Amino acid sequence: MPYQFWVYINRQSLFPGGWMHDVGLPITHAFDLLVPTDAGEKRLIMQAFDRTVLVLDLEAREQWAVRRANLGTDAAWVAGLTPSFTPAPAAPADLYPDAPKRIEVSLDQQWLWAYQGDVLVLDAPVSTGKDRFETPRGTWRIYAKYARKTLRGTSRGETWHVPDVPSVMFYWGGFAIHGVYWHDRFGTGERYSHGCVGIAPHDAGLLFGWAPEGTLVTVR
Repeated sequence: MPYQFWVYINRQSLFPGGWMHDVGLPITHAFDLLVPTDAGEKRLIMQAFDRTVLVLDLEAREQWAVRRANLGTDAAWVAGLTPSFTPAPAAPADLYPDAPKRIEVSLDQQWLWAYQGDVLVLDAPVSTGKDRFETPRGTWRIYAKYARKTLRGTSRGETWHVPDVPSVMFYWGGFAIHGVYWHDRFGTGERYSHGCVGIAPHDAGLLFGWAPEGTLVTVR
């Protein structure tokens, strides 16, 4: 086990039950992995444990070098794959061109609704921010859209780098509604994100084609 992993799993703030309870014993040796980046390739070190997988980024700052693996993209890289997607589906018909569009998200129900005027155009299950990364409540407007975008960040001891995220619509700072290809646990009450509103790729494609910049987004 790399020394950095040993230090990480002994952080009481991350694993209050202790590493044996919260992480478990190693079930693989640590191994090297080359992953694609915007600049070319990056070397990572991974190791699987009973209840998690850890990743060491040797190029990251020391305090953020270790993170828990993203079991979608990281697993694809281990298999030598690059995530791929089908084209976005056609957007719902714009039946009421003069009516304002808005999107509402319920954190309690883990659900999203899209309205044009008072007419429901689309609804879909979502997965929002996990503990310590809760999705904020409020009302904003979509200010930027990307058909594909690499999402990355570092916060509260976690670092993430997810390539080719589909149908990304930013509505406040780094918070966005976007497609998720690395899990399918939407509308179950299980929250997986670092604060964004995650939605299945097909639903995200519909919403992306329907909602222009300036569309109102309310999270409640």
